[in-house]
Amino acid sequence: MKSGPRVLDGKQKAALRMCMKWCKNSVQGSVIVDFEHFPYSSAAGKAVCTPRFELCGHDWELAFYPGGSSASGAAANGSKGDSKRWASMWLYYHGAEESVTATWSASLLDEHGSCLKPIIRAKENTWQRVGATKSWGLSHAINREEMVELCPTGHFSLEVMMEVSPPESPSVSITYRQSVPPPKLAQDMGRLFDSEQGSDVTFIVGEGSERIRAHRTIVMARCPVPLFREGMAEDLEAEVRIPDVDARAFRHFLRFLYTDDCSEGALDSMADQLLSVADKYGVERLQALCEEQLQQGITAANVCDLLAMAETRNAERLREACSRFVCANAVEIMGTAGYARLAEGMPHVFVALFRAAVEAAASPSPPAGRAGSSGGVG
Repeated sequence: MKSGPRVLDGKQKAALRMCMKWCKNSVQGSVIVDFEHFPYSSAAGKAVCTPRFELCGHDWELAFYPGGSSASGAAANGSKGDSKRWASMWLYYHGAEESVTATWSASLLDEHGSCLKPIIRAKENTWQRVGATKSWGLSHAINREEMVELCPTGHFSLEVMMEVSPPESPSVSITYRQSVPPPKLAQDMGRLFDSEQGSDVTFIVGEGSERIRAHRTIVMARCPVPLFREGMAEDLEAEVRIPDVDARAFRHFLRFLYTDDCSEGALDSMADQLLSVADKYGVERLQALCEEQLQQGITAANVCDLLAMAETRNAERLREACSRFVCANAVEIMGTAGYARLAEGMPHVFVALFRAAVEAAASPSPPAGRAGSSGGVG
């Protein structure tokens, strides 16, 4: 038990990660304090302290003394020889209640969150808002030489787990989390593709033979249709020629393999070309996104061309949307240039359209769109 910590010069910031859950008869919680560049050589009596935090409905402050605390305290771990060899840890109570009784424990974690060593095993203490029992902990928490050996970089975490039995508690289970960064894998992978750092294959694409660098392992893992010939994995300067694909579309396609998302504006400007590449290499998610984009722009002027594209690109969703649109707007569509191109180039499609028109006429369901509309269909 200690009256208050003396903070090291240049107080270090400690990142807190907290979790709390209300149970039927108690409040359980934990806090993980992340330390970086821990000052092992600090003098006795000076602490690295966290900001005050709320845990189990009460306010606390954790103080860790790299050089040991100046006094042993009533809760010390007994005599263990030279106190200078030991780091100390104390948990200070700053709550509004006169006192609080809790069962608590503390552990040393490595920078990956794995437990390296228990420091305080589960014990029950009563903290007072004022007086000698304002804090509980250990003067001889962990041997400094052992700590340096376990965490040589000075990067580690302390986890404090606590359970308090309140007079009343809610019946609903609630979990709180703080300071969890958002996922950024897609952004990191996009930057990797754009930077070409570590790339080991060159795609020579399109009529202009544009050279696009990429990483073989990522392309192999993400593309269902092989882009590399047998034995190319051992070729340090591999080159793959793809003359029949637009270079801009292929660059967007590769970036999609890295990020699982389309670059901004790519679908608006070249959904038809991306659909062709996605179908060629079997990337179903990209194909579905392209079909969805094209469906939103179906009109009487372009529906026949989109239907022909859907027929040749295995785009079943787009084909169904176009067929419904044609059945609902046949009169307007018959005079378009796309209608003439479809009649000449794909007569078998007309047989399917005729069958669909007969079925639509017999069905009481409403039409799927009006000619000239750019809204979504199907």
